[in-house]
Amino acid sequence: MAREAQEVEVDIGQFRLRLPAGELRDPAGRHVALRPKSTQLLSVLASLPGQTIDKRTLMDAVWGEVHVTEDSLTKCIGDIRVALGDDATHLETVPRRGYRLRAVPVAPPGASRLTLRVMGLEDLTGSPRWQRIARGISGEITRVLSTNPWLAVLRGGGPQEGGFALSGDLLADGGRVLISLCLTAEDTGEVVWSARRDFSDDDVFSMIDETAAETVAGLAQAWTGAHVRSLRLRAHRRLPGTLGGFEHWLLGVEAFLRFDLAGVRLALDHATKAVAADPEYTAAWSLVTTAHHALLCAEKTRDLRQPHRAALLQAARRCAALDPEDPIAMMQGALLAVLEGSPGAAMEILDRTVALQPNNPDVLARSLIWGGFCAPLGGRAKDLRDRLLSLVPGEVPFHRHALGFAAYHSSDYMQAFRILEPFPFPLGNALFMISAAVRTGEPGHLASALATFRAVAPPDLTVTELLEAHGTVDPLRAAILEDATVAGLLL
Repeated sequence: MAREAQEVEVDIGQFRLRLPAGELRDPAGRHVALRPKSTQLLSVLASLPGQTIDKRTLMDAVWGEVHVTEDSLTKCIGDIRVALGDDATHLETVPRRGYRLRAVPVAPPGASRLTLRVMGLEDLTGSPRWQRIARGISGEITRVLSTNPWLAVLRGGGPQEGGFALSGDLLADGGRVLISLCLTAEDTGEVVWSARRDFSDDDVFSMIDETAAETVAGLAQAWTGAHVRSLRLRAHRRLPGTLGGFEHWLLGVEAFLRFDLAGVRLALDHATKAVAADPEYTAAWSLVTTAHHALLCAEKTRDLRQPHRAALLQAARRCAALDPEDPIAMMQGALLAVLEGSPGAAMEILDRTVALQPNNPDVLARSLIWGGFCAPLGGRAKDLRDRLLSLVPGEVPFHRHALGFAAYHSSDYMQAFRILEPFPFPLGNALFMISAAVRTGEPGHLASALATFRAVAPPDLTVTELLEAHGTVDPLRAAILEDATVAGLLL
């Protein structure tokens, strides 16, 4: 299959690197000469901007089967830092782990990303447990692939002209998991890459990394006509060490997305069991934090609500400390900034997270929701909404919830009311639903919104308490309080 080579550029401070060619230019546009292995190493680091890559992975990517010591890697790192001069601070050493390059992907004029539809794994076992695990593995593969700046990753949907589709199936039997995957070109039906692997339950997580890396490598081969080694790297986010931890996390996410009090309590129970099984599971700590945050505003009395604040702060700090540059951990860092009274810092973290993973719909949705709670989003709301809709159709409740905040901050209050009305929980949503209803000027909408809110809100919960829990600041805070006064809520 013949395809024209496409390029992606990344900015490293004032320097610009063109990939996959590895051409580095200084702020004046002059070519910067590097030794071939140093160029290759820089390209590998730039292929996963902002993510820590361990030394062994870097050495395998650059030297392959050739045996070298860490001295070779250290010399290349030194070469790169000398070449970058004052911008060498963007190449960070992560003690006892590896290296991280702070770079921002920039699409050059005329460049376009490949479109990849992840169709998901079909469970052939027929049990609800393995159906759930198949969905979870599909979601993890989607997330890993979306970290790559070359790809626009879609979840399902219709065929995309000139794009690719990843499909497969899963069969579990006697402690073994057989997974078959196939990557095909949408326009020709040609099989670009396929694999059939047999794993034990404990190995299924390495399958996620391997599948994502080999899929990207297969795409790179079809895209450029040459194998790009740097794209074979596994994504950084740490996967759980046990299937039990993964399952508890999946069950917790499913429970939380019911958007009711019982569901959030169940989510917290599963997330707590997940971190007990694997104390370094970032996604599970994130769910612990999110569940405590929801319960901070939902328990029936203030005495029951208060312990959740201390618990969520502890969980958020733990999550953020596991890896400050992981998007999930960064989101909890943004929440910490909000709760500690620094909404500006929170917005900066959210913007940086979106820059790192512009094709991850969950990152875009969280930025809309958490940023929307803090302060007016202005034109950012439309940009995030358009990107989100280009990746997913808005059928997932969490994503529709985010679209409601986008509508609110775009002053489309009728649309915001209609989207948020089915999601009165967590309670911060209901507050924005009431504000939107007030601004529509429709008495029927306000009456409906108030009835929904009062059915789920604790009787002693004040608007001020809700706003403080979400870090809302002026002028948005003042506007919400004004609308709450019109609605007759307890301020």
